[in-house]
Amino acid sequence: MGGISGSGLISGIDTASLIEQLIAVSSGPKVLAQNRLVQLQFQQAAYLDLNSQLGSLKTAAAAFRVNSVFQTKQATSSNPDILTATASTGAQPGTYSFIVDRLVSSRQLLSRGFQDKNASAVGASQFTFESFLGRLDQDLSLSALNDGEGIERGSIRVNDGTDTAEIDLSRSATVRDVLN
Repeated sequence: MGGISGSGLISGIDTASLIEQLIAVSSGPKVLAQNRLVQLQFQQAAYLDLNSQLGSLKTAAAAFRVNSVFQTKQATSSNPDILTATASTGAQPGTYSFIVDRLVSSRQLLSRGFQDKNASAVGASQFTFESFLGRLDQDLSLSALNDGEGIERGSIRVNDGTDTAEIDLSRSATVRDVLN
């Protein structure tokens, strides 16, 4: 250090060394404060990094507040060629089993209508249906009708003049099934 120099002529004390030591002792708190400042700057950087990561987590977690994330329903079929299914958000969770009895076909029979509903196109007003046995036995299989060709599945609409009834043949196997 420049400035004051001298040796103790009378006392023999090295005043320059003594002054340097006094300055070093008095600057000790300054060095401690500088070291503490560096330590606090490292802590601040760590807190800023943690804050950034928590902000990212908050943004990602906000998606879970939307109910549709947890209310999604899915329907699957073990054989999608036979049965397909869809589920809405109101669907009840669970496993449902279906037994497919028969597959439907996209066939349709069409007939031409008549101009007058009271006129008969074939000239008869009454029809009689008989099997090869001469009567319709209730245990007769529907496949035995029409000379063994059976009948088309679907429905028959019967009108007696006052009322109309529709008979579903899709699950009928015998005449008894149709009549009941």
